[in-house]
Formats: sequence, C-alpha cells, structure tokens
Amino acid sequence: MELAKIPLGQLEISPLNMRHGRKAPDVSDILPSIRARGIQQPLLVRKKGKIFEIIAGRRRFFSLKKIAQKDKKAEPVPCAIMDEGGDAEAIEASLIENLARLDPDEMTRYETFARLVKEGKTPVNIATIFGVTEIMVTRSLALGNLNLNIRKAYQNEEINADTIRHLTLASKTQQREWFKLFKDPEQYAPRGPRLKRWLLGAEIKTSIALFPLTDYKGQITADLFGEDGYFDNAEAFWTLQNLAIAAKRDALIKSGWDDVIVFDSGQHFCSWEYVKTAKKDGGRVYIEVCHSGEVKLHEGLITQKEHQNRLKKLDKGNGVEDHLTARPELTFAAQNYVSLHRHAAVRAALLKESKTALRLMVAHAIAGSALWQTKPEPQKTMKEATAQSLANSKLQAVFGQEKEKTLKLLGLENTIIRSRDQMEMTIEYRNFLQF
Repeated sequence: MELAKIPLGQLEISPLNMRHGRKAPDVSDILPSIRARGIQQPLLVRKKGKIFEIIAGRRRFFSLKKIAQKDKKAEPVPCAIMDEGGDAEAIEASLIENLARLDPDEMTRYETFARLVKEGKTPVNIATIFGVTEIMVTRSLALGNLNLNIRKAYQNEEINADTIRHLTLASKTQQREWFKLFKDPEQYAPRGPRLKRWLLGAEIKTSIALFPLTDYKGQITADLFGEDGYFDNAEAFWTLQNLAIAAKRDALIKSGWDDVIVFDSGQHFCSWEYVKTAKKDGGRVYIEVCHSGEVKLHEGLITQKEHQNRLKKLDKGNGVEDHLTARPELTFAAQNYVSLHRHAAVRAALLKESKTALRLMVAHAIAGSALWQTKPEPQKTMKEATAQSLANSKLQAVFGQEKEKTLKLLGLENTIIRSRDQMEMTIEYRNFLQF
C-alpha cells in the first residue's frame, strides 16, 4: 500500500464504498477539528483511470470539500492507495473501516455482505473477516428476501428496525399485502410485535414444545433475529403437545406422585390457593397449560381446604378444639353498602372534574391492560335498607340531577321514567320473593 498526497479534484466516492449513494453526511462534529489540524487518518483509495475512488473516508472527504468551498482553495489530501485487487477486498476495507467507527444499519450491512457473496465469499468467510458471528451475517443476508419497496421504505427511515426484522418472517405474498396496507392512508399496517402476530397468527414458539420437533410435519418459520422458530399449524402443534402432556402426566404418577391434575388450556393456576406439601405427605402435581402452548409444572401442592382439614384432624387427635373459622371484617351486605356509597362519591366528584372524567373515558376506550377491566356498575343490593340509604344519599341526588339534565339535553327524558318504573318493579318483585 502506497501513501501519497492527491489533489481533491481527483477524488470521488467509490461505488464500492458501503455508504455510496446516500445523501451527504452531517460533518459538523468533525469539521472544526479537520479545519484546525487537517485529517489525522489518510483516506483509503483505489486508482481507477485518472481518478482515485474513495473506499473509506467519505465523511473526511465531504469535510475537506466544505473547507475548500469556503476558503476557495484546496490542499492535496493524504491518501493510502490500495494495491491492485478485486472488488471484494475493496468492499471489505470499506466495511471494516466503518465498523471500527460506527456500526452501520441492517440494510447497509446487507447490501455490503450481498456484494461480497456475489464476489464468491460465504457467510463463514464474511464472519471471519469482520470478527462477527455467522448468524449475524445470515441475519443481514435475510433482508435480501424482502420486497424492494419495503427495503426502500426502510432506507428512507419510514420503517423502523423492529418492523424490518419481523418482515423477514413474511412470505412474498404477506410482504405485498403488508406494503399495500402500509401505503394506504386509510388502513393500518401492523408494526413491531403486532406485526409478528399478524404474520404468524397464534405465534406458537418451538421452544415450548414438549415433543421432538422432528415429529412435527408442518412448516417451521425460523426467526433469524430471535432465539425461536414458530409453528405454522396450531392444530397440528396441539395434537402433539397434548399427547406429550399426557405422557408427562403418566411419567409423574409412575415416579410416585399421588395425583397429577392437568388444567384446561388457558386456566390460570392461582398459587395462593395451594399449600406446599411434600410428595410423601400426599402432595400432588398441577400442570398448567397456557394459551401460548407453554406448559408449567407446579409440584408438591394441596389445596388450602385440604390443608385446613388436615390441621383440624391433627388438633382433634391432640385433644384441641377446632380452629375458629376465619370471618371477614365486613359482612357481604356491609361490603355491598360501602361499595355503592363509594361509587356514588366517585361519580359525584367526577361531575366537578369534567376534563378528568373525559380522559378516563378515553383511556378506558382506547387503552388495554391485563390488570383491569371496564364494565358498568350494576348498582344492585338485596337489602332494602341499603337501597333506601343510597336513594336518600346527597351524592346520589347530585348525580341524579345531572343525569336528568343530560338526558333532557339528548331528548331522552322518558328514559328516567322507565328506569324508575323498572326500579320500582324490581323492589316489588324482591319483596314478593322475600314474602
């Protein structure tokens, strides 16, 4: 490799430079330093005819051009001239130089690796050259299976990295369908995790299978950017998974457990309803089967009721009286009374905070969470005294007046009459039942 100073006018960006064809870079961070001290690292160039193509050093080159335009003069540029060689070596040099400074985005990496593949390099060769794993190279090359329009949208920063990675799981037809949604302003194109669910449906991971993957006859979609593959046929998966669960249950019983209970799919295991008990003392195994296909084992447990019965028998055997049954601090009727009056207080408070009420309504309408649910308050009580107390409540009267105004504004005054009639009929029917 030869070092030389080359006139700025004889330099241009090589098509083999990994950032060739992109818009001019922002050089504001390095421009002051280069203006003060010049470039500290020579540009890597390759001779082509009367000019020299820049393989690495694109930002330094644009900085020098800006300085030359402002100063109306240009000094010769220090360059390292590569020896004669193939395009593959030039591409390697460009990517290695850029990787040492800043990791390029996935699409840039793909384009560079793809050029090396065309030059005869294998993923193993490329991984060795750049000191990365083979799977990283394979992931980058997987972007080559994407629709050209999708790749352009990613290069234009219209699609983020998560979305582009999930799209590598899509078939050609799915890619076309997704891009059609993406370009339609009246349609919604799923992104991120929602996109994965849109592509894979049930999204059942191979890692949760209890059976050998060789038993599955359907197609498995590999996720090059994750740890898992995904089953394409939920019915075929569940057939094999249920057989494996049954075999697991038989094996656990053979190993000495008193009983093994398999929950229905999706039935949640509430750990607080059970007490830890050793196998020798009659503990059993509960098998929880999630909707996702994942199977969880809960070993050595009995129910709280069984545990209490055991304590009672033990106390009786020792001549001790039965434990007193724990009672709640409030009776059911008292809890109902408190709940209804609390609800009335909250409603009355929200009437004075219309903005807060509107935000709550919008949040409940558009947001989702597994931790809460929205449903109408039934306003029911089986005790006449509680109903009467609520009816005479000042807070209930305030809400009733506001409700009446609102219904009148909407032209629904008769709704109030019907509601009262229905309430009176309910009270009469309740009294009849009590009689």
